[in-house]
Formats: sequence, structure tokens, C-alpha cells
Amino acid sequence: MSLDKENILSKIKDGFSGILQIWSDEVALSIKDPGTLVFFIIAPLLYPLVYSYLYNKEETPDVPLVVVDHSNTSFSREFSRMVDATKEVQVVGKCISMEEAKKAIAERKAYGIMEIPKSFTKDVARTKQTSVHLYCDMTSLMYYKALLQGVTATSLKVNANIQTQMVAGKTAREQELNAAPLKYKNIALFNTQNGYASYLVPGVLVLIVQQMLLLGVGMAAGTMRDKNGGKRLIPGKEYCKGTLRNICGKSACYAMIWLLASIFLFLVVPQLFDLPQLVHFTDSLSLIVPYVLACVFFAMTLSLLIKEREAVFVVFVFTSVIFIFASGMSWPWASMSSGWQTAVKVLPSTFGIQGFLALNSTGSSVANASPYIIGLWIQTGIYFCTTYALYRIEVRKTFSSID
Repeated sequence: MSLDKENILSKIKDGFSGILQIWSDEVALSIKDPGTLVFFIIAPLLYPLVYSYLYNKEETPDVPLVVVDHSNTSFSREFSRMVDATKEVQVVGKCISMEEAKKAIAERKAYGIMEIPKSFTKDVARTKQTSVHLYCDMTSLMYYKALLQGVTATSLKVNANIQTQMVAGKTAREQELNAAPLKYKNIALFNTQNGYASYLVPGVLVLIVQQMLLLGVGMAAGTMRDKNGGKRLIPGKEYCKGTLRNICGKSACYAMIWLLASIFLFLVVPQLFDLPQLVHFTDSLSLIVPYVLACVFFAMTLSLLIKEREAVFVVFVFTSVIFIFASGMSWPWASMSSGWQTAVKVLPSTFGIQGFLALNSTGSSVANASPYIIGLWIQTGIYFCTTYALYRIEVRKTFSSID
């Protein structure tokens, strides 16, 4: 009986020793190899800073606009000055004709045209409805949004002033009610500035973890195949003889690096750039831990498809657009078809982004975000099983060829 216990303890000790050695080898590869160093260390430090810095203005103020004023009256010129006074729009010039204005758009001197009709002032004087035409460069929705907001706000203000003048002789309160009988207040939930950074960057930070792990783990797998010869992923060393120790050693290395990187991405970066951050540190860990583990085993599963070091870039290019669309950032998640919503649940980023936004941007409790957290733990279990099955085949191939 004592011999059996000693044998079991010896095997356990040998297993932990092998895991530690594999972990050490993987850490050394992650630091020494330029490719994995970029994806594991440099990218998680620089990417979020670059993204957050680029979008940190939140809005696009003073979008260039040219005016074609066919009316050319004091009232039409006053209307143009009021548009110019808004924070969203800057009138950079006046054009004689639409052809001249179109040329300014083509030369990127402006991103919109405001055309005031010849009858503009006369129609207003006759209490007849008039119109102002706004033409926007739709290559950027940010410019379109700013121009539309600026011109619309000015139109509403002018309308209110005209209605007030039409009821002269009444009290100030009666004039106010006539100009605006129904008051409304627009409250932007969870993104008080209506900013692009507050909307986009949190989701991008989550997606960075998945993408960089796919690249880094895939490149490490390709490097090992090139290094070992015979396109073998597992080295033919004695301490690598075992499926579980290979998975635990490698995943421990990746998880260690990316748990630290995720704390920087999800907690430090939002603080540095004043992005929405409503989650407590301990609550965020309930999502970060399963998300990183799901991404690690997801990347390890896909890395078995990488036969050459450079092939990882093909996988990255092919999957990047799909992952961005699936995340719900470029198109609302609720507007996707039920079939597509089901299909993209195989991606850790789907649950990760939705869960992180729920906790961090909307201030939901862990209980409310539990469907995403549970989904990530289920993915962790599934991708661990697929990783184990594929690594078992690799280990058998390696050591059967040696034996």
C-alpha cells in the first residue's frame, strides 16, 4: 500500500514538475520570440492607449460646412451665422452655386452643403413654410451626425423665435407656451457625452484580448512546429509526455499574461481616458477570469490548425471582420437575426463584450450579468475539452514517432 502511495505521489510530483517546465518554456518563448512578444506584451500596452487617444475627443466639433445662399438677405445671413455658432458646425465659406459647393466637397475643404432657397426670407415674412436643404458627405457618419445636429438645432431655435414674434402683446409665459407647448428633455443613458469613445472603445478593449491571443498562441504554435521538425507541436522531451501537463503548462502561461493585461485594459485604461467605469474591481474579476480562460482555450483549439508560423495572419485577416460584426459594435445585437445570434455565441468575445458593457458601462450587478458570465464558463469547459482532444492526438503522434 505504501508503495502505491509513493508511486502516486511520484507521478503527481512528476506531473507538476512537467507543468512547471512547460510553463517556463512557454514564458521564455513569449518573451524571446519577437512575434509573440508583440502580441502578448507590446500590443496590449499600446493598442488600448492608441485607440483611446484617437477617439478621446468623443465628438467631432466644427465640421466644415459651405453655404449656398440664394436668398442673400440679412435674415438668411443671420441663419448661417447661427449655424456657424453651434459647436458641431463651422461655416468655412459661401459659394455662388451648387457646382462650386460640390467642388469644395470633392476637394475635402468641407463635408457638407447648406442650401438656402431664394424664397427663404419672403416665405417666412408671409408666414409660409420654407425649407433649408442640407447635403452631407456620407462617407463618415460622424460628420453627418454633427452637421445634422447643428442645422436642426438652429432651425428649431429660429422656429421658436418666429412663433414668439407672432404672438406679440401676450405675456412672456404665453409666448413661451406658444413657441414650445410641449417641452422635451433628451437624457443620454450610460453615455452622457454622446461620445464615440465611450461607445466604441470599451468593446474594442474586450475584443483585443481575443484577437491578440489568437495571434500570439497561433504564432507560438507555428514557431514550435518549425522548431521541432516534422511539423510537431509537442517537443519530444520526456517532461512533455502527457496531454494534461502540456495544456496546463501552456494555458497557465497565457492566462497569467492576459489576466494582468486585462486588468490594465479593463480597469486602468478607462480611468486614464475618463471612459464609463461603473464596475467595482472585485465584480469585474467575475467576468475577466472566465473571459480570459475562454479566450485562452479557444485560441489553443484554433492554434492546432496553424501548421506554419505565417499562417496565423491568414486566420486573423479572415476572422477579424466577422468578430467585429458579431460583437454588436458595428450593428446592434438586438437587430441581428436569431440564427446569427446563435451562431456567434461560439465566440468568447460575444459574451465578453456584452457582459463587460453591462457591468462597466451600464452599472449592472453581477447577478444581472450572470447569463454572460455563465456563458463564458460554459465556453471555457467546451474549449478545454476540444483543446484536450486535439492535444492528445498531437502528444500521441509525437511520442509514437519517437518510440
